[in-house]
Amino acid sequence: RQQAKLKKLEGQIEKTRILAPRDGLVVYATSGGGMGPRGGQEPLAEGQTVRERQELIKLPTADLMIAQIRVHESRLDKMKIGLPVRLTIDALPGREFRGTVGKISQLPDAMNMWMNPDLKVYPTEILIEGADAALRTGMTCQASVLVADLPDAVYVPVQCVLRQGTRTVVHVVQGE
Repeated sequence: RQQAKLKKLEGQIEKTRILAPRDGLVVYATSGGGMGPRGGQEPLAEGQTVRERQELIKLPTADLMIAQIRVHESRLDKMKIGLPVRLTIDALPGREFRGTVGKISQLPDAMNMWMNPDLKVYPTEILIEGADAALRTGMTCQASVLVADLPDAVYVPVQCVLRQGTRTVVHVVQGE
């Protein structure tokens, strides 16, 4: 019986080998800085017990970058896969990146629901076009999704737009 147990354990040890599918920077899954149940933990140590399907590491690459944004439920009707997106990265002022909406989650973000049950936001992935060495995993960004293109529109400051009953009006100064 001990020999069978030893053989089983040796087989399990052989299966614990983890091979990366490609070269890249190894980022421990626990060092994401999140406030979730696993956020802020120390990286995995040798000999530490792990559970099945536990995320151990992330292997980001610069050839495909994805921005993760959260879309409020009131805006979901305007979101579609393939819409163009303009991104600005806080750490890279003056630079603008382009992308497209790649995936919209079917379920709201569970962490935000736990912190504020009335707030429902849906994780959305933006596929950033073109590899750029300046982009790093974990950078903060602002995303503007182009939901409609109005070529003959007139732009005015939002402070100039007023509601009068059911009409939307803008007052224009003419002359002096």
